Formats: sequence, structure tokens, C-alpha cells
Amino acid sequence: MWPLLFFPFARGLQNSMRGYTFYVSLLLCMGTLLIGGCPGRIGNPWLFEKPNEHITTPNERTTPPNEQTKEVATEARVEPFIDEKPVASEPIRDILPERRAEPLPEPTNNEPPSEQLVETFPEPSVKEEPFVEPVKESIPEPVPEPIKESPPQPLNKPVWIGVGNYGLRSWTRDGKTWNQLGGNANGQTNPHTPDLLRNIAYGDGVFVAVGGHKNSGIQRTEDGGKTWTDVGFATGGWLGGVTYHNGVWFTGNGYSGEIMRSTDKGKTWKATDRTKSEITNRGAGIRGMTAFNNKVIAHGDSGALYVSSDNGISWKDMTIPNLKYSLGFVTYYKGLWAAGGRSYDNATKSFITGCKVSNDLKTWKDCPFTLPDVFTGSVGNGLMAVFSGSKYAYTTDGKTWKTGTSKIHTAFFLDKLWVAKRYGAALYGPTLDNLTQIAGNNHGNFRGFAAGLTR
Repeated sequence: MWPLLFFPFARGLQNSMRGYTFYVSLLLCMGTLLIGGCPGRIGNPWLFEKPNEHITTPNERTTPPNEQTKEVATEARVEPFIDEKPVASEPIRDILPERRAEPLPEPTNNEPPSEQLVETFPEPSVKEEPFVEPVKESIPEPVPEPIKESPPQPLNKPVWIGVGNYGLRSWTRDGKTWNQLGGNANGQTNPHTPDLLRNIAYGDGVFVAVGGHKNSGIQRTEDGGKTWTDVGFATGGWLGGVTYHNGVWFTGNGYSGEIMRSTDKGKTWKATDRTKSEITNRGAGIRGMTAFNNKVIAHGDSGALYVSSDNGISWKDMTIPNLKYSLGFVTYYKGLWAAGGRSYDNATKSFITGCKVSNDLKTWKDCPFTLPDVFTGSVGNGLMAVFSGSKYAYTTDGKTWKTGTSKIHTAFFLDKLWVAKRYGAALYGPTLDNLTQIAGNNHGNFRGFAAGLTR
């Protein structure tokens, strides 16, 4: 028996060293005959293989990879002697479970099909949230800053303006150089024309002049007399006086005694309520107006005197009784009221003149001085003066009076300077007794005169 076992061993070793697997298997078989036989057929090299691993020999035909085949075990062959024809041994196959590739889904994009082992996983479910358009935050448009207007120039330029016949308007800023508008008679002999300007007043940078004949003439200027605006009325009768107090302008209507007010710097006018007025002496119209000591006063013919203590809403009749002349002015200084004027008496062919003083506008007495005539009165430079055309009287304390020598009819003090008029002549100077007359007589005869500050 032993020679029979050794013979194949010798032949396998002679034919090829690749038969080492057979030799090893034979030895293992011989060592285990007594305990149960060989673990498999002779030539099965399972002891040296990894599970499911295929070992290919040079004499095996390799199967193309694209064909679906069963895995084939290594075929053991016994090489014959040189004299003998080789005998092919029967292929030995492992009995293994078949593994087939699972087909993939149909190819897309014209890709060739392929077979792969694909492990599939369920796709995670994604909860779709509804699309919410983001709220666009409204951005407010930038608000342009308001244009800051430059503050108005201060009222610091003094000006003196006089008015008179035929629309005369003359003004000066220094008393020396005068400018003139109107005042030309153009062959007329009667000065009572529609452009007659009887009086003028100043307030809050504005000058307002009034007059007329059968009309109500009103003109105003805000640039010191250079340009004028006519805001008068074609009918209603002439206006004799004008003044300004606490933001309101006032004017009085000739013989009717009607009072009008303006709250827009003299641009528009409205008549006051006559039911609240005691102005009944319509035959003695208003020749002038003024405002002092929180009172607005209208005055005129035959001692007519009307006083308002509520800024022109209501009026009290405080006419000076038994007065034969017209009140051309009313002024106030240090608790003392002074009023006076002149009127022409047809019977005597002369002027009647006079002056009164009062501490309460109720009780009047004659002025404590004697003047040949009385034209106007004025307050300025620490005194109150009354002018007559030949000399003047003045008081610095409201109690005692003195007289001066200046021959002037009217004067106003402003910015350390007196500017005065005597008929057509103009004068200026620091005091009433130190005035210089301007050469020439081209400034016109003034019926009204005022001074104030403009821009």
C-alpha cells in the first residue's frame, strides 16, 4: 500500500513544483486517515485559500468580465510521462452559492448599461415648508431739511420822510441829501387833488401816507421811500390822520370820522364797528392821529379828540370843549399831554392858534408859555417841543417850560440827529438851536412829516 501512495507523490513532484499543494494534501490525508478521512478531494487547496477567493492557474481559460458565469474552482491536472499522452483530469468545482449582480435602473443620458452591486437606501423625507416672501422693510424717503431763511436785516438805518401836495414824497437819511417823488403842480392851482398826501406815520419798518380828496388815498413804503405801493380806495372821502400802535395801523376818514384798522402792515384795511364808537361829531373830521401811553388818539377840527384804550376797538369822545381852532398835533412826555394847532378865520382873515396841556386827557388848560403861532409838536432827545415858525417852547421834565430860537415848523429827532422843515427849507443838526439849513428850496412844503428806522 505504501508504494502505491508514494508513486503519485513522486510523479507530482517530478512533473511540477506547482504540485506542492497536492503533496501537502496527501500528507494531511495520510495523517488523518485514521480520524475520518481527507477533508476533500485530492487537489483541493482549501487550506491555503481565503473564503470565496478564486485562484487562477496558467492552464485555465479566463472568463470575460462581461459574461455572467459561475465561479470556477482551480482545475488540477496530472502531467503524463513524455512517452504517454496527457490525460485530462476532471475539473474539480467548489460547491459555492451563486452571486448575481442586481441590475441598475435604466441608464439615462445615453449612458451604457452596467451591472453593479448596488446597496439602496430609502431617501430621507424632506418636509417642504411653504415659501414665505420676506417682508420688505419700508425705508422712509429722506426728508429734505427745510431751507433756513436768513434772518431779516435789523432796522438800523434812519430815514426822514415828508409828504405834501400833488403826491409829494421827499426823504433823507442824513438830513443833507434829499430825494423827491411827485410834488409837481403841472399848472394846477388847487392842491386838493386825488394824489394829495396829508399825513404820514412810521411803524415796524413801514411808512404809511394817507390823503386824497374825494378818494381815500393810502400809500406805503418799506424801503425808506424809494418805492411806494398805492393801497387806497377810489371812493370814501379823504383821510386826514394815520398812526401805528402794537402791531396795528389806524387811519381816520375826513369829515365822516370813520376809523379804519390794518393788521398786515397797511396792506389791507377794515372799518371799525361804529356801534362801539362815540365818534359823532362828523362835521369836525379827523386831521391827525397819534399813539402814546397805550392809547390811540384821533384829533381834528374844533377840538375834536377821540381816545381808544383797547387798540382801536372802541372809542371815547373826549373833545376839548369851546375850542375854536383845529388840533394839528397831540403828543405826550413824562405824564403830560400837549395839544395845539391853528385854523384860518374867514371873519377876521387871520389864523386862530393855541395850545393846551393835560395830565389825564379830561381836564385841559392853556399852555404855560406864549407863542405867536402853533404848528406842530414833537418829542425827542430828552424833551418835548412845540414849534411856531419863529421860536419854539420845550420842557425836559413835563413841568417847566423854556423857549428856543429856531424858526422851524416841524422837526423829528432820530439817531442823534434833528431834521427839521420850515416851509420848503430843510435843516439838520445835533440840537434844535444848532441847525444847518440846506441850500435850495426843492424839497417841497410838507403837510406831514415822520421819522423811523428801515433795513
